[in-house]
Amino acid sequence: MSENQLQSTNQQSVSVTWIPAEQLTQRINRMVEVQKKVMKNDVHYGIIPGCQKPSLYKPGAQLLCMTFQVGSKPCLVEDLSSTGEKNYRVTVEIFDQKTGNVLGYGIGECSSMEDKYAWRKAVCEEEFKATPDHMRREKFFKGKGGNGHYTVQQIRTNPHDVANTVLKMAEKRAFIDGALNVLSASEVFTQDIEDLPEGYVSEEDQRSRSSKPSVSEDDVQVENNDKPNVPTEDQRKKSMLISENQAKRIYAICKSKNVTPESVLAYLKIESFLWITYNKSVKLNYESICKTIEEKPEFFAKYQPQPKEKKKPVKEEVLPEVMGDEDFLKMAKSLAESAGMSDIQLNSQLEAEFSFKDLESVPADSQSNVIDWLTSLQDTAGA
Repeated sequence: MSENQLQSTNQQSVSVTWIPAEQLTQRINRMVEVQKKVMKNDVHYGIIPGCQKPSLYKPGAQLLCMTFQVGSKPCLVEDLSSTGEKNYRVTVEIFDQKTGNVLGYGIGECSSMEDKYAWRKAVCEEEFKATPDHMRREKFFKGKGGNGHYTVQQIRTNPHDVANTVLKMAEKRAFIDGALNVLSASEVFTQDIEDLPEGYVSEEDQRSRSSKPSVSEDDVQVENNDKPNVPTEDQRKKSMLISENQAKRIYAICKSKNVTPESVLAYLKIESFLWITYNKSVKLNYESICKTIEEKPEFFAKYQPQPKEKKKPVKEEVLPEVMGDEDFLKMAKSLAESAGMSDIQLNSQLEAEFSFKDLESVPADSQSNVIDWLTSLQDTAGA
């Protein structure tokens, strides 16, 4: 065979159809457009402050597949289970819905030995003590707001009880992996962060966090405070205070709406987002604050904190509709009436108990405590 013939044969064997650069650009732009206009944060993806890319969830992967008209189906399920363990590996086929051509594959694995499936919180002290020593443990967790650590009593789960969950999780991981690969969605999204082991940070996130400041405790508290007043774990549970991840979500929303977190804290009269409650009966609850930042970011402009020597009192304004103070006042007064207290008695006991002269002077981070206190008085009166 001549050299020219050999060259011709080799050219034919490697002949492929290339996608034009313009089409690739349109594809990526379309994906970004879907993310901004259709996808919802904490539903289709999650924003991890400090990371360059959002984390893609299963609903988001399904939405992208529908957008680009690709389908998926499990083509291989491997049972890797052993004694005392359920372990599955799933391979998912991603195909073109129009032609049926296979576009690629995704692979995912899950085991009942993973920490979140192997252990559960004990129902009570009695259950924990009644469980054999090798089937129970006390796991350490990092305290919120840097408040040391705490322990949780856990017992082993029955692998058969979580077998279906483990199988579904393996299929989910394979599907997201396939969607990322076939749609080149890694350009916009990273893997599902919730599937990473606790405390683990992927190599990609380490790179992005090294090039972009991560969210620290200082990001959710007032800057000019060397020792911020953050709630303890007991306070957080008693007052139904939000988690650190929820506080970081508020920070992320502030950044997306060009609202300085300090202005929100100045308006709420609190030192840290960690004092916000998710209790919907309290006027400044988590959902209402997030909604106001998203829908009325301009409201917080005048609450920018000033240097101490120049700081001037800000005139109280009527809250936006989504953050009105009627709920707190209405509930507090109703509880006081049920406890048989007049307005004078209420103000007197309120000052004695909390050093607040009346309900209107109760700051956001103390409202839950006041509601709990009035509820206890109501229960006592009813008894």
